[in-house]
Amino acid sequence: MKILVVDDEPDMRTMLEAVLSSSGHEVELASNGLEALAKIPDTMPDLILLDIHFPGYLSGIDICRRIKKNPDYASTEVIIMTADGDRENVVRAVRAGARECLAKPFEMNVLKKKIAAVFAN
Repeated sequence: MKILVVDDEPDMRTMLEAVLSSSGHEVELASNGLEALAKIPDTMPDLILLDIHFPGYLSGIDICRRIKKNPDYASTEVIIMTADGDRENVVRAVRAGARECLAKPFEMNVLKKKIAAVFAN
């Protein structure tokens, strides 16, 4: 499965790339929402792991909405990752089209289970 990891923290990107690659996934990385939007047409990921907060004007929620509004990518699954896991962010993420919202920090086993659950349906 192709997974696009979008996070502005280099350590988080590196860790997720290592864990997901060792699980057999093909992983692409982006450091912000604009970079992610530019990579999607070329990579056509099955899943996007998307941080909710980025420096600048586009949030992960904004990026998720753009993905879901584009008919070419609307079926791409999105899991929002957030250090601010309050209920309001979870509701906003789901309303934007995300399948899951995962509060940071999280156990890698929890992430793997959520990924498996997204594609079990």
